[in-house]
Amino acid sequence: MVDEQTYQYIIKVIKIYFFNIITRNEAFDMLANVQADELYMECIRDIMDARETDRRKHSEFKPLNDMNFNNYERASPSYVSIPPTYAVRSSGKSIEVRAITNDKWVSVPYGS
Repeated sequence: MVDEQTYQYIIKVIKIYFFNIITRNEAFDMLANVQADELYMECIRDIMDARETDRRKHSEFKPLNDMNFNNYERASPSYVSIPPTYAVRSSGKSIEVRAITNDKWVSVPYGS
């Protein structure tokens, strides 16, 4: 078992992992120094592994260079709209940050 402060920290890490703000490895790095028994940490790993398996089933985690952009809107020959299923890390951004970040277009190789 863990104390309340440690529990809240673990929940926070899992939450930001589930919202695709950090990767699985980053989450494990953040949890590396948590003082909890092995069974507790094994349960956390199982939860995160299940989520990682789910992530890999969806195309949103496919590298952009592996995607076919032929049917997507283009702003120019080298800028296409980000596919609606692609994970955009916009959760947790303030209104000001959302106003200036690009969550719609991505640059892709064009030409030879």
